[in-house]
Amino acid sequence: MARLLRIHYPGAIYHVTGRMLGSWKRERNLLFRDDKDRERFLIRLEQSVMDFEVRLFAFCLMSNHFHLLVETPRGNLSKFMQSLNTGYTVYFNRRHQRHGHLLDGRFKSEVVAGDSYLLKLSRYIHLNPVEVASWKKRHIKEKSAHLRSYRWSSYPTYIRKNKSMSFLETGPLQSLIKTYGKGGAKGFREYVENGLANSDKELKELLKQSSKGIGDLDFRLKIEALRNKLTKQHNKPEDVAFRRRVNNLPSKVILSEVAKFYKTSVNELIQKQRGSYLRPITARMLFRFGGYTQREIADMLGLTTGAAVSIQLRRLKEVESGNRKIKKELAQLEGLFRDYGNKNSESNKLFNI
Repeated sequence: MARLLRIHYPGAIYHVTGRMLGSWKRERNLLFRDDKDRERFLIRLEQSVMDFEVRLFAFCLMSNHFHLLVETPRGNLSKFMQSLNTGYTVYFNRRHQRHGHLLDGRFKSEVVAGDSYLLKLSRYIHLNPVEVASWKKRHIKEKSAHLRSYRWSSYPTYIRKNKSMSFLETGPLQSLIKTYGKGGAKGFREYVENGLANSDKELKELLKQSSKGIGDLDFRLKIEALRNKLTKQHNKPEDVAFRRRVNNLPSKVILSEVAKFYKTSVNELIQKQRGSYLRPITARMLFRFGGYTQREIADMLGLTTGAAVSIQLRRLKEVESGNRKIKKELAQLEGLFRDYGNKNSESNKLFNI
């Protein structure tokens, strides 16, 4: 059976879930065996959010699965999730001396309509820790206390029990919560914890029925039409992006613009120079704005392997935090390429069918 095509477009919002292979009742089949695993997953999540310019609105880590609520301004969900899953799998397999895939098949993603459905979904995600069998019959006060102290979800951040996370964007949901009465941390807490007594049956039914979109009937029909259009255009069982590649800039453009910015030649960019960060900076721009793999970037920059590119990118990130000059230059370059992409993109037309 052919795999369902994923719908990608700039600005899409998704509910993403990933589940561990096998039965969760056996420890060796847990996606997160202890807090060290959970901490490592969040570190990788932060890195992937930054690398792929994804907006993370909510998350929750359970023993054998995770939930994410994300927006992809660059229409790159699959690349974002590949980075997240691959990085965590490599760590997990090394630490726990195992081999192979972690997730049970591909990650699941559903396109989400905005406003009320976005809020409802955030409540569903944040209530996960008390939806397990061991918590279902507990008193509401116990459940509330558990949710507020649960370290592995974004809920404590929203209600200000935890410090803010740089990779979590709370503003959009906090703005929406005002439409339900009280705003701020108190309003968000009341909205979520009202779900302990009043289960959202409509949303749960939608989650069961729809593997494509979460929203009203018109939204789901539109998503279905998009998927049908993709199916007609692509007669092969693989992921395709519902966008044109104009969102990703050609390597020639990126190399030329970086060289122009630094008033040098393209050849100078790719040469190894002691104390110079031109090559790692160029690698970052190719990765972020060209959508190239690390292996492809290695070939362009004269590096031996994709792993060498990863080292360059990591080195640049370490330097960036303590070097104002490089940080400013990176911000200027990224702004330049975002503007360039926006001027040349026709992707906004694609969602009109």
